[in-house]
Amino acid sequence: MRWLHAAGHALAISGSMTWEILWALILGFALSAVVQAVVRRSTIIRRLGDDRPRTLATATGFGAASSSCSYAAVALARSLFRQGASFTAATSAWWPGTPPAAAKAPPPPPR
Repeated sequence: MRWLHAAGHALAISGSMTWEILWALILGFALSAVVQAVVRRSTIIRRLGDDRPRTLATATGFGAASSSCSYAAVALARSLFRQGASFTAATSAWWPGTPPAAAKAPPPPPR
């Protein structure tokens, strides 16, 4: 009977982890699809086509608003770049969705 409880617990944790990852991916790829299908190329070029500070702030704001996960952020940045955003602006949109490597790294072992 213990194994049945353990199996149920493992399935519940797996389902929870799957949901935590899946909703973020769905949201990010949906935003990427909207950029590709709905937003005009001329609008992207006008808003994100250069490297001015205002452009980079706008791109960073878009990235922060859609920072569900790093895979989705990269997909959105790629869509922006393909639609005419400058490389720097696309990278600025990608940056808020990716936590720094130090946040992912395990703590150093005790001495």
